[in-house]
Amino acid sequence: MEGVLEPDLANILEKNRQLQNLGKVPELSGKEQFLVVVRGTQTEAKYPLDKAIQEWIIGRTEGPGVVIDLTNQEDPSRIWVSRRHALITKDYDQLFLEDLNSSNGTYLNSIRVYPGDKKQLKIGDQIQVGNVCLEFGCI
Repeated sequence: MEGVLEPDLANILEKNRQLQNLGKVPELSGKEQFLVVVRGTQTEAKYPLDKAIQEWIIGRTEGPGVVIDLTNQEDPSRIWVSRRHALITKDYDQLFLEDLNSSNGTYLNSIRVYPGDKKQLKIGDQIQVGNVCLEFGCI
């Protein structure tokens, strides 16, 4: 079930999309970076990307290494997110996304991302893992 984002978060994401559409990439250093669920069972759930961490595994387990747990974002009868689905890594102030050989693939702005093929994340990008869609934003 899709919901409506809280006004402040919706405004932040819209501003980020406008910057992206203008071809402007805001400076990420010193800013709070996050992923927010735009499609899933709990829309507007926000996953902060802590600056002290160098990599974030997206998956559906509370096991070691998974930082962004999407277990509650899918209907339990239709699970498409792998236990260790995708990886976001930091290289200086740049963030990169890659698939971790998931069963159903990882998509960045509707384009498939393959294992070992890192794609740079930009503000406003949408990441699809299973039936869950996350948007990358910053404040």
